[in-house]
Amino acid sequence: MEGLWGFLLNELPGGRTRLVIGGYQALRPRWLERFAFYWLYIPVVWPMQARMLAVLKRNIERAARARTPAVPSPGTA
Repeated sequence: MEGLWGFLLNELPGGRTRLVIGGYQALRPRWLERFAFYWLYIPVVWPMQARMLAVLKRNIERAARARTPAVPSPGTA
């Protein structure tokens, strides 16, 4: 089996970014590829990818909060 999984970040207006995910896999013999894709690949990859995206979102939001300058509380400056 061979495969490729790639990520592309596209910059959008307003400081936003779009994440594009693509992939490719091949397995021989062909009948085994069809079986593996529908019965193994999708049930395994979908939860794995959903979890990976949730972790990525959490890490990005954490990094954004760390870069935001702290605003002093009223009466502490």
